[in-house]
Amino acid sequence: MSRERLLSTAAFRLAAVHAGLFTVGAVLLTLLIFLGVSRAFEQQARHDVQDELRTLVLRQAAGGDEALRELIAELVRRGPTDFLYAYLDGHGGRLAGDEMVPADVQPGWLRFASVPLGHAPSDRQSFIGAAEALPGGRVVVVARDVDEIDDFREILIVSSAWTIAATLLLATAAGVLMSRFTLRRLGQVTETAARIIAGDLSRRVPLSGGGDEFDRLAAQINAMLDRIAGLMAGMREVTNDVAHDLRTPLSRLRNHLEGLLHKDAPAGEQRAAVADALGQVDAILDTFRALLRIAEIETGSRRAGFRDLDLSGLVADLAEGYAAVAEDRGQRLVASVAPGLRTRGDAALLGQLLVNLIENAIRHTPPGSTVRVEAARREGALEVVVADDGPGIPAADRERVFRRFVRLEASRSTPGSGLGLSLVLAVAELHGIAVRLGDNRPGLVVSLRLPPPPEADATPQRPAAEAARGPVAALAASGGRTGRESLPRSR
Repeated sequence: MSRERLLSTAAFRLAAVHAGLFTVGAVLLTLLIFLGVSRAFEQQARHDVQDELRTLVLRQAAGGDEALRELIAELVRRGPTDFLYAYLDGHGGRLAGDEMVPADVQPGWLRFASVPLGHAPSDRQSFIGAAEALPGGRVVVVARDVDEIDDFREILIVSSAWTIAATLLLATAAGVLMSRFTLRRLGQVTETAARIIAGDLSRRVPLSGGGDEFDRLAAQINAMLDRIAGLMAGMREVTNDVAHDLRTPLSRLRNHLEGLLHKDAPAGEQRAAVADALGQVDAILDTFRALLRIAEIETGSRRAGFRDLDLSGLVADLAEGYAAVAEDRGQRLVASVAPGLRTRGDAALLGQLLVNLIENAIRHTPPGSTVRVEAARREGALEVVVADDGPGIPAADRERVFRRFVRLEASRSTPGSGLGLSLVLAVAELHGIAVRLGDNRPGLVVSLRLPPPPEADATPQRPAAEAARGPVAALAASGGRTGRESLPRSR
């Protein structure tokens, strides 16, 4: 990796900002420590000086000038200590004490540096002292050596400088390492994206196995890519299926219209032929409307219209309406609906889902068959069952029938587009409904498990079935035919 690229990364800039802030913090902390320790040491030195000075003043007050002069002379004769003592007259003359104390001091605190006798000029010592005026204009001085405090300050400054430099160096190194790590992980994402753009849709972002945030991001990206690949595959499949399923009726319609163009037939036959052609056009339009309906449902936009609804009323209303349709076909529809079942969803879509299942059961079972519709609460969930005793669906085809344009009838001699169960699956996924196809021995049983509404939302409202009774009842009474002419069929 080039240095320019490394320095231009957001990770390095972020690490540099953190290093700068940390360094500033370290400098401020060191400064506070330095000032605090220096102040503490100096206060201790001043306290010691004040104690010594108070002793001398009390001696002068008790024994006079001679007693003070003798005490200072005795302290000086004892040899080198951390303290200097001096007794000066009012004109700067030294009455007693150490020669290192300046003779021109004034009462109050003072700082000075001096060279002991017999020492080189470079051996200057620093002192902090205090002078107090006595009666007669004389001055007593006590000073303490503060070289150790100054040395400590120098050591603290040097140590802090090295610490700050090491901190800045380590922070910079950490920034470089973090930038390399981040670039390496993001480079894998970039490379995968580039390969996908180039056409290799099978590429996925590799995982390190550490389970960190980069792995979680990579897993989400891979899931998104899998979803996109599935949608693209589904789009290709739908495109192929649409082309295959519509090619035959469109070709037949074209031949039919072309025959009308070149055939001189009576007006009655022409009207019948035109009516037949319109029927074929309506069937094609129904297919496109069903596709658009499924696409609208899959976008999830209808979820905004979810309401608390009376599931029992909706199922009972549909079963009552389709009982007459089944009877006209020589079949029997029986219903068992538990009262008080409520769920949350779009009443029109749930009605469409149930209509498709009931119509399939009626249409694909022979006369004399029985269609059973149930709604009950089982194991903490709501379950709706539509079962028949017809030919059923082979176990190997129960997953495949939910795909668009899939019809189990190879000859396709009955009307239908193979979109009915696709719409059922789209509505179920929108509502979080689990759909299961099973063997009714004989026949097919379709089980729908619906989540009950949250307790906070389970407030009595006008039953959704009543709101949907107009279109649902009309749909049932017409045998599944509305303005769309017919519902899409799957089997």
